[in-house]
Amino acid sequence: MKENIDRHMEKTNKINARQLSIIIGLVLLMIGCKKIEPIHYIGESAIFFSNAGIKNTAWSDFSDTLTVSFFNDPRFQRDTVDLSDPKFESGRLFSANIQFAGNLWVYLSDRVSSNDRPFEVSLSGSGLKTCIVPSSDQWFIPADSVRAILDLKFVRPPLTDTSTYLLKVSLKDNQQFKGTLHEHSSFVYRFGNIPVRPLYWDEAFAGKFSFNKALAMAAAFREASELELDPLKNIYLPLLKEIPPTLFSEASVDDIYNMINLMSKTGSTTKRNIYRMAIKITQDYLARKASMGTPVSEADGTAIVFPNS
Repeated sequence: MKENIDRHMEKTNKINARQLSIIIGLVLLMIGCKKIEPIHYIGESAIFFSNAGIKNTAWSDFSDTLTVSFFNDPRFQRDTVDLSDPKFESGRLFSANIQFAGNLWVYLSDRVSSNDRPFEVSLSGSGLKTCIVPSSDQWFIPADSVRAILDLKFVRPPLTDTSTYLLKVSLKDNQQFKGTLHEHSSFVYRFGNIPVRPLYWDEAFAGKFSFNKALAMAAAFREASELELDPLKNIYLPLLKEIPPTLFSEASVDDIYNMINLMSKTGSTTKRNIYRMAIKITQDYLARKASMGTPVSEADGTAIVFPNS
């Protein structure tokens, strides 16, 4: 009797185990067939200025500040400078385009969207009065894009205004973007007729640079006679090919900067002769002004000299 009972219980346990295995299998099958939702991005969308981390460019060493003097490059010597002008190239590769380091590109740091998404910026500083800012309806990241350009324009002050203007551009938070999340969320421009030393000023020929010295050279060229200018005009400066004709009629300090910087493209003998003749013209002018009782001097009142000429 006991043997029959044991046999019955063993059979029942096998059936229960089989049923449990079937139930577990069905549950696993149902789980396996359930649709698994993809993991969606749940963080905040950040944007940043792509040029805010650049260093050692041809224009200036900067990480979040770019200094631009209208004097020191003919591309800036105009009434209005458009920073998105494609002629302003720095050789730095942004995506598929080579852009000037000063172009203010706003980049996404995460996903793209199928919709245009506006961003916000704040602008402050003395440069606001000499800057043309695009209307706010142009401040957006286009659909399916990772970037947009903030098309700023600088208006050049009169040549007599040598102030340094500052413009700080900062990204702000809005419903679309966390503009302050990224470390490169602001950028500062220093610009104007900043009286900086020309890139290729050579102290071995012209002595220590001063802006008054450059102004005196421009005035000397304006007052020089044809006899004084002819050797430069006909022999040496044509070798530079890019010297503007105004250098010999209504020379401005812009022309002096250009003449000096273009001398980097000449040989040492030509450069020495151009410097020697330009300095001689300037020294004659300074001597005439002094003899007339209206000496031309440095900002501190001392005489303008070319000690190494």
